[in-house]
Amino acid sequence: AAATGDVKELSRLSAPDCEGCQSYIDLYRDTYKKGGYFKGGDWKIGELQVRVRPGETYLTTAMTAAPSLYLKPGSKKEKTDPGERTTISFAASRQPAAGGWRMTQLGLGEVE
Repeated sequence: AAATGDVKELSRLSAPDCEGCQSYIDLYRDTYKKGGYFKGGDWKIGELQVRVRPGETYLTTAMTAAPSLYLKPGSKKEKTDPGERTTISFAASRQPAAGGWRMTQLGLGEVE
């Protein structure tokens, strides 16, 4: 989605009420729709810490984003993002009616 603006698969895998998921979907879709883009910035995840609870599975990992270039909609100057290492957490639940697993939460930091 970040490389093309095509959010179809990301939307399919994300629950409609997942605010973190929807913010990425909106960012990628709207950026490309308005003439912007993202280049590079691939994400690599570390070892997953998994907590299984009734109804949802919570996962936390260290994520490293490579340096990237981006163009904000309406801007003529490409900008550089140096990349970063951070902790991200997400939750997933099995939703057979939606075709399998879906992300229900996505955010920075540890699961509490």
